[in-house]
Amino acid sequence: LELWSIDWLSSPVTVVDEDNLLQPRLQVQTGSEIRVMRSTPGAAVANASRDSVAAVVEGALRVSVLQPLPAVKRLDNRFEEWTCSGCKAVSPPGDVHWSDKAETNGLGFCDACFRAGPQHKNLESQDACSRVTEGEPRSPFRMPHDKNLNEADVDVCSILTPDDPLYEDYGTLNSQILKDHAAVDAAFYAHMHRSVDHKRMKRAERVDTIPFVFASAAGKEELRHWTAAEFKRIHFSESGT
Repeated sequence: LELWSIDWLSSPVTVVDEDNLLQPRLQVQTGSEIRVMRSTPGAAVANASRDSVAAVVEGALRVSVLQPLPAVKRLDNRFEEWTCSGCKAVSPPGDVHWSDKAETNGLGFCDACFRAGPQHKNLESQDACSRVTEGEPRSPFRMPHDKNLNEADVDVCSILTPDDPLYEDYGTLNSQILKDHAAVDAAFYAHMHRSVDHKRMKRAERVDTIPFVFASAAGKEELRHWTAAEFKRIHFSESGT
């Protein structure tokens, strides 16, 4: 295992791994730490330049990058349920660009819709959407409007004793803990599903597909990877075709 410490870079270096479906590309910046695992161990290097970053990750079995994530602008608690009038996203990151007549039409647009040109049937053509509510820099890990992940009690608290007043609610397994645990699981799976680039994932790599071999009357076989729902839509005749 090699540990690299990036003390200085004139500009970020992009590391590309198309086999990583969660994060196929990453920008290495000044202050990053890189851990490299390779079949033939190399000499540990304390410092790396721009040229050596590309050299060290080449041919590596596994590359791990540790670096602070930049803050993301998010709206404060007043806008937890706010919906963009354009894309209908709920409390998207960034700022809110309000219509010049927001008091009457109630229109506001996120950064993406504003850059693309806000569109709405109640928005006048001369409306510049000049008033802005700026988001606050926050950690990218916590989304203020995610009800399934905020303050959920997902497990039994083992440090509580039976004589503790909180023992009944948090010291023993109950329906509320099971409900919160299921909600957090659902939120986690939804997050992982959104993070994966499904357009690049092949069906043979998916765990929700089953391989089926179809044979024609001439004996030619074809392999298909279908989900259970897709297979149920097949209508078979009495002859089995």
